[in-house]
Amino acid sequence: MTHAWKVFRVFSVILIWGFVSWLGHSGHLSFFDAAIEDALWFWRWKTESNLVKIPRIFVFPIDAYSIRKFSQEKVFFPFPREIYAEAIRQLESLGISVVGFDIFFPNETSNEGIREFSRVMASSSIRVVLAASLDSYGRSLNESFELPETEPQKSTELFERESSLASASENDNETYEFMLKEPIVLTEPNPDLAGHAKLGLINCAKNVNLNEVIRKHPLTFPYLGREFPTLPLTMYLVWKNIEDNLVVKNYELCLSDGKKIPLEPVETSSEPNIKVNYLATPIWKNPSLSRGESTSHFHFASFYDLVRGKAAKGATVDREFLRGAVALIGVSSDFGADTIPIPGNSQAAGIVLHTSMFDALSTENGFMRRLDLGAFKYLSDFVFFIMCFWIMWTQRRFNPFSGVFFAFVAPILLILCTAGLFNYGYKMHIGSSIVGFPIILFFVYFLGYLLEGRKKTFIYELFSKQVSQEVVLELIEDAQNTLVPKRQEISVSFIDICDFTSFSERHSPERVLVQLNHYFSRLIKIVHKNRVRLDKFIGDAKTVLEMKEEVEKINKNLPKGFDCFSVRYGINSGEAILGNVGSIERMEYTVTGDTVNLASRLQAKAKSHEIIMGVRTQELVQELVEAIPLEPIQIAGKSAPVKAYRLVGLKDRKEISG
Repeated sequence: MTHAWKVFRVFSVILIWGFVSWLGHSGHLSFFDAAIEDALWFWRWKTESNLVKIPRIFVFPIDAYSIRKFSQEKVFFPFPREIYAEAIRQLESLGISVVGFDIFFPNETSNEGIREFSRVMASSSIRVVLAASLDSYGRSLNESFELPETEPQKSTELFERESSLASASENDNETYEFMLKEPIVLTEPNPDLAGHAKLGLINCAKNVNLNEVIRKHPLTFPYLGREFPTLPLTMYLVWKNIEDNLVVKNYELCLSDGKKIPLEPVETSSEPNIKVNYLATPIWKNPSLSRGESTSHFHFASFYDLVRGKAAKGATVDREFLRGAVALIGVSSDFGADTIPIPGNSQAAGIVLHTSMFDALSTENGFMRRLDLGAFKYLSDFVFFIMCFWIMWTQRRFNPFSGVFFAFVAPILLILCTAGLFNYGYKMHIGSSIVGFPIILFFVYFLGYLLEGRKKTFIYELFSKQVSQEVVLELIEDAQNTLVPKRQEISVSFIDICDFTSFSERHSPERVLVQLNHYFSRLIKIVHKNRVRLDKFIGDAKTVLEMKEEVEKINKNLPKGFDCFSVRYGINSGEAILGNVGSIERMEYTVTGDTVNLASRLQAKAKSHEIIMGVRTQELVQELVEAIPLEPIQIAGKSAPVKAYRLVGLKDRKEISG
């Protein structure tokens, strides 16, 4: 590969790397990052064996079962506020310390229920957190959560339907878009209730997630120059008796007790670098909201069972475990448009989001921490850069099949390392590496294939004029093994032009070259036809006979002015060393050994147009050719005369006289 091609390949790979990295930073590869993270979550949950049963979170969903049971008692949704007052009494008897309501309580025409609810909240030892919302001016949750006028029976039927009904409609309350509009107002619950409770936002920010599928969510929203906490964060602050003076610094949400929660900047259409939290909790696992079911994180019991005093009986835990725990109450049916899309479920109950966020807050390292932020912003790009050069190295070092195999070591190691870090609460966007790897791999090996084909063509054209086609093909396919010297049995033929010295003296070098090429161009065809390796015209007896005939034909039909060549031949067979022979500075692909030397000596003893072959050659071809034994020939360097034969012709053809 020439230097120019090397530079072109490196430059092209860097160009592709830069383009794919830009796609990653601009958000065009968010789909792949989300898919990888979802897969890592799934793998993490499958490999977790011992999940800690703390924090203790109890969820009491207002589900279809609750709606049906209350309707049988002539209590219809929306429930009278006395029902929620009774729920607080039951929670107090169970030892619950904090309860959060994922339900909005607007002003009502009837105040009897409000007064009862307020009185119970004021006298109870349970600390209550109520839902609030940030809305654009003129639009409040009183309007957003207004239920349609339905008959009690129809209301019950709607709650009993499967979750195939339309999910929450998209409006300004569900995104960050409305926060750019002025003015922004805080929509609070009934003042009589708000005076006895803390407030937490229930805004759902969908547009910070790919395809609005909730994977991460803010813990705070900006309001009047401060960070206003969400419902789960307010519950946590109340549970831990922490003041709500929240500060966002760098990439962390700092609480007054010194706890720092990692944040992640997210580019959105409405506001750049919104900081959200990536939940390190099984949010999209979407545990069932059925009665009495529990996981190592949460315990679920129906709201009806709670109000009617059956929650403790259905629980699988004792009263001691309940004491000091946290409870959440909210609608778990799509009737109230309180559903959210999460991975694996497009209509999950919204209460699951708040539960998961509280779980992450109360768990050590409950939120994922991004590695590729701040000073390490380009960490994923650097990893991808290393992978690119790994691919190029494997392409140069190994054959294509082995190279591709070793190239895939890089993404496999990257995925394993990412998964390991993920289990310890660290994540990194590797979408650009996973997407860019096959692109770089294809480009490098496709370009390498083109260059390799060009190199093979060059080798073939160069060496096919020096050695036989078979040797060239072996050299191209397996140069390393082909060129290694090795011992094998061969037949060697030497062909010599008689009185060539005097012929060269009588003619100019150009004239000699022209006539040699005229003979060789005809003889080489015989070599190729018989698939003989050519090195100083190495061949077998049959090939030499054909060449002898061809020389006679050439001599009879020479162009005017050409002299006839008188040729003599020597053939010998035996073991020899075949391969690269020479020094580091200069190597030559040839054959060496006594077999070769003897073939040369036999050719020197032959007369014009005579073929002399050794004993081993005669043994190999005696069934095919006619040969006449000669008197032992004295060879220089040999202590004893050497037996030899004169080759006459093929047995199935007319004899060729010598």
